[in-house]
Amino acid sequence: MTTGKITESVQPYSGLYADRNDAIDVQVTASHVIVTTRDQRVIHVPIAWFPWLENATPDQRQDFENHHTSIHWNSLDEGVSMQVVLLGRHDG
Repeated sequence: MTTGKITESVQPYSGLYADRNDAIDVQVTASHVIVTTRDQRVIHVPIAWFPWLENATPDQRQDFENHHTSIHWNSLDEGVSMQVVLLGRHDG
């Protein structure tokens, strides 16, 4: 039996059917980031999880790019991975 330290990978999520977790649509409201995945799940993530987004202007909140495995806000130079969205991991 081998033992080893388990570390969190910085790579995008992986595994069987990982592409079904890709973000195909992203909307940002005053209170939520709403992500639709390739398999049609709709996930509402409170922007309160991300103080940098909560404190952003409405224009800054809308200045994002959907990279399918992550969402990046250009003018804020910040982003959220789909792993955070899917697993509910945040800094709050």
